[in-house]
Amino acid sequence: MYSKPPYTMKLSRLLPLLFVLTVVVYYSCRKAETSLEPTGEHIVDNIRASVSGRVTDGEKVPVGGATVTAGGATTTTDVDGNFYFSDVTLDRTAGLIKVEKEGFFTGYKTLMLQTGDNNNTALELVKKTVTGTFDVAAGGIVNMPNDGGSIQFAPNAIINEITKQPYKGTVVVYAAAIHPDMDNFYDIMPGTLRGIDKHNKEMGLQSFGMVGAELYSVSGEKLQLAPGITATWRMPVPQTLKVHAPADIALWSFNETTGLWKEEGRAVKMEDEYVGVLTHFSFWNCDAPFKVVKLKARLFAEDAPLANARVTITTALGNNNISGSGYTSGDGIIEGLVPANQKLALNVYNKCGDLVYAQEINPLFFDTDLGEISMHAGYSMIRVSGTVLNCERQAVQRGSVTLKVDAFVYRANVSNGRFSIMVARCTSGPAMATIVADDADKKMISEALEFEVNGNDRMPVKFPCAPKVRNSI
Repeated sequence: MYSKPPYTMKLSRLLPLLFVLTVVVYYSCRKAETSLEPTGEHIVDNIRASVSGRVTDGEKVPVGGATVTAGGATTTTDVDGNFYFSDVTLDRTAGLIKVEKEGFFTGYKTLMLQTGDNNNTALELVKKTVTGTFDVAAGGIVNMPNDGGSIQFAPNAIINEITKQPYKGTVVVYAAAIHPDMDNFYDIMPGTLRGIDKHNKEMGLQSFGMVGAELYSVSGEKLQLAPGITATWRMPVPQTLKVHAPADIALWSFNETTGLWKEEGRAVKMEDEYVGVLTHFSFWNCDAPFKVVKLKARLFAEDAPLANARVTITTALGNNNISGSGYTSGDGIIEGLVPANQKLALNVYNKCGDLVYAQEINPLFFDTDLGEISMHAGYSMIRVSGTVLNCERQAVQRGSVTLKVDAFVYRANVSNGRFSIMVARCTSGPAMATIVADDADKKMISEALEFEVNGNDRMPVKFPCAPKVRNSI
């Protein structure tokens, strides 16, 4: 068993804490219950919430050092791409997370949040590469790679985004097509597939393709279309959606303030392409809207909440690709808007990427709570629980703990000195874990303590607390 020798901490920033941890394998089951709750049009409902997530690139490599914004708070991803906000103000049904990193398009994720729970997400950033260039005086066409479509620019159509003055010279275009049949579509697409239509109604959206584009001068100044000028976007219809592609479809731009899409025009199907005009450059989407209802459930595995599990919901009949994806909260809750009056297929994937549960859901006409759904996790689960004490040997009344093992991060609240975390292991071999605690009342945080996870059914782990630490300088 690994143990860490006593240490000292500076009182100006660190709160010395005592951990008494017990790791056990936890088994049981729960009975599901069902209830209904009403919903309506989108109304901003600000709450205080905690949010955690992981940022990767197109190769699934963690993106460290990215700037993440949630409400008025900002943090930075660690070397494993993880980030965490403990108490931020966000819209409960459209909490917007923004991720920025040099060399990538800005990433956005829009979440339905659970109050008093840790809300989980994942984002994959799209690398920015030069797609093409053109001279402003002549205009030009920029073709996206891999049959991703094209953007046509009229002559003298560009201004400096900051000064609003006409720009003369070469325009450098960064553009990326985002297809709904891509395996990583839900991780890289901005926001969520929900939008506000021209009648100010919130709708679910079925995407037939997206594009993200940014314009720069040769010296790196941000450029934009001039007011009243448009660019023509041509996008091939995905092969899997051609049968269901409407002849006329709404165009939606991503609102970087609300986190929802906004209807802004139409596109027409010409043979195997959609053709529409863009009035500015950000992210655009060809979407067919549909009516939605709210679906909620709480997932359990071996009698414990199944946290941070990926859940997909797809229309069960036909090949029309109406689907959505999200992650369960720390309490195993999944909540979102789904197509109304259509049979649905719900799939749950564990942290190891294995399908562990599948269920068909009959057509829904009202907001529905499926209650508690029990399943097998498909991996070993261990519980890390214990007590957090301050230097006066008093229980920390309000705080949190952060546990990292196997490159995954887990968090739990501390209440009256106690905490409990369920940890998923995709391997049975030993691994080193680190844990940190904070005291919300005193606004201090401990140093990281280490212990070994070996997968045994019962494994007591104790950590030393330096009794003289309160006298440290």
